[in-house]
Amino acid sequence: MNETENRTLEELFSAYSEGKRHFLNWDFDEDLSVKGKDLSDIFFENCFLFLDFRESKLNGAKFIGCNIKTADFRNSDLTNATINNCSVESTMFKGAKTDNLIFKENYCYGNIVGQKDFEELFKDSDEFYTIVRITNGFPNGDGIGNILTGEIIQGEINVNDLLLTSNGTEVPIVEVELINMVPKRQDFAITIPRKFDNAENWGKLFGTEFKIKKHYLQHRV
Repeated sequence: MNETENRTLEELFSAYSEGKRHFLNWDFDEDLSVKGKDLSDIFFENCFLFLDFRESKLNGAKFIGCNIKTADFRNSDLTNATINNCSVESTMFKGAKTDNLIFKENYCYGNIVGQKDFEELFKDSDEFYTIVRITNGFPNGDGIGNILTGEIIQGEINVNDLLLTSNGTEVPIVEVELINMVPKRQDFAITIPRKFDNAENWGKLFGTEFKIKKHYLQHRV
């Protein structure tokens, strides 16, 4: 069995230009871009692909057993492509050509999603947000910032994600602790920098819902 290997885009482009089409166990760093590239008939298998595929040509491409969570396929050409047995959380497809795209047995937040889900949920997907409900907010003594606690309604939270306040201020999240005390509920405690002490009245937000913008979207304008 081949071991997973971390690769560069330069290696990918070079191998593709030399005729290689099947890429097995190739992993790439986040926030890399193949925007506008012609990668027709490429076959990614068991790869980590947190890539910007916008406006790329992916005619006949295959993504099998890959982690494409957060990948951006907006305005790409996925005609006759296949996405099968992949993690597809927060992928974006708005504006993509998806004629004859096969989308089956993929995974999203613990659910198996298929062709019908693609047509209803993914095909026009643009920016994704996590939705949370705040239960409390309080200073963190000598810590690096204030702590907010609450429940995740939809999505997930990571360090560097941006909490959107009621007036549109983007508050960076610098620490995340996930808590599993209640069955079938995901609670959290997040830390935000002290300079945002006055962005909201954090102590009076019980039951208030907020959006959290995923950090990778900061680089996708």
